[in-house]
Amino acid sequence: MNKKSKTTSSKDSKSPKLKGLASRIRKKDDGSTDTSVPRITNDSIEQHRKEVIKDGRKYVYPIINTPKRVVGLSLLVALISGLIFSGYILLQLYRFNSNSDFIYNVTKVVPLPVARVGGQFVPYEDYLFELRRFTHYFESQQSVDFESTEGQQSLAEQRERSIQRVIDNAYIKRLARQNNIQVTDEELDQEIELLRAQNKLGDGQETFEEVLRDFWGWSVDDFRNSVRIELLRQKVAFTLDNQAVQLAEEIQVRLSEGEAFEDLALQYSADAASAGNGGEYGFLLDLEGQNEEPKVLEAAFNTEIDGISDTVNVGYRLEIIKPLEELDDGTRRAAHISLPFIDITPVIDDLKDEQPARVYIRTDE
Repeated sequence: MNKKSKTTSSKDSKSPKLKGLASRIRKKDDGSTDTSVPRITNDSIEQHRKEVIKDGRKYVYPIINTPKRVVGLSLLVALISGLIFSGYILLQLYRFNSNSDFIYNVTKVVPLPVARVGGQFVPYEDYLFELRRFTHYFESQQSVDFESTEGQQSLAEQRERSIQRVIDNAYIKRLARQNNIQVTDEELDQEIELLRAQNKLGDGQETFEEVLRDFWGWSVDDFRNSVRIELLRQKVAFTLDNQAVQLAEEIQVRLSEGEAFEDLALQYSADAASAGNGGEYGFLLDLEGQNEEPKVLEAAFNTEIDGISDTVNVGYRLEIIKPLEELDDGTRRAAHISLPFIDITPVIDDLKDEQPARVYIRTDE
């Protein structure tokens, strides 16, 4: 075998990759080598990296935006749900006059108005508070069926009374603000403690809560709110009536100077049943009885026999008490001079004429 044959055999034994590479190499006319094989340089690596990143973005971009789309869809669903819920609540309140537990709890959270007095809104919660205590009482204690024809008529009447009461309360609160009148927590606690001391709230906390729940559907906080507005009405009436206060002061002075209690009772007391009898009650006073105001009973039993009590403000009238005798069973004979305050209803009616209330519901449906 000659040398040429060996060379040829050696070339033929090259791998296919080398053959392919060799086939791409050509000689230029000037004798230089021309190759189409790309050369690996720093610039080519950088360019390739950018191309890979660019091609990969189309796969990464949807993944990056997926949380944003989820958030957007969630907000849209929440908005639609909120609109539907709001529409349902508004229909139940302003169209169907619902007073269900669910609707009542909603009004405790969302301050929706039932009316407007002057520049102040009357909370829907206040109206339902009044209405629900009456409906609960008649359902639980009087077995009234509000689904019947008569029950529907009774419900319409209770709605009208409730809306008028909360509107009156709104005007009273306005008068209280104008005269810087407020009921402090201390005054509220004293009033409730007085009722407790005379056993008018049951013989214990558990019994008290049970009575509130059974008769009115109230919690203790509901009861406190009711007492607070009642005290506010009383303080407003007291402030607006200077004549009753001045008359009570005059009577106290005349009593201290020795004038007969019986004569002054006959002359000034508004209780016609007792005035002609020297102011003496036609019944015995019992500290735990229900036939007189708690503050009157407190004064009657804290004042010595034949003594004269301080003037007692019982809300809508002033009372001056004279204990006459204590019996063996602990009850007392007593006389009193009753001085009523002016009726604040005309005052409220004048305010209604000046700035009529705007009611947002119909109570006759």
